Amino acid sequence: MRDSAVKSMFRERGFVKIRRKDKNGQEIDFAKAEEIAIEAGAEEVREDEDNAEVWHFDVELTEMYKVKHAVEKNFPDVEIEDCDISYEPINPIQLSDEDMEKASSVFEALNEIEDVTKVYANIQ
Repeated sequence: MRDSAVKSMFRERGFVKIRRKDKNGQEIDFAKAEEIAIEAGAEEVREDEDNAEVWHFDVELTEMYKVKHAVEKNFPDVEIEDCDISYEPINPIQLSDEDMEKASSVFEALNEIEDVTKVYANIQ
């Protein structure tokens, strides 16, 4: 997201996503992974909203790689699904059902544009 007035409406956050099973198909101990991630700086550890096979670690941007490396060090066969920056709205808003349909149409149109990689919104 480029510097702009719109960017000031969002807070930059980091996240690390790991697969629940390692490269050998073995289940990773959630309690241990959670403890390691929190000790390294993760603020929240949860099941990913989009994929139940993935755990999602929310982190401050400055702690993102520290958490990633701590998990990799303690689980050498871990599969990192993603490690990136996200933008959380500072003041999320509620939309009526009608307005939500309109917004969804705009998001779909934006996502069809080849140059658009991600769309962020302050909709709750």
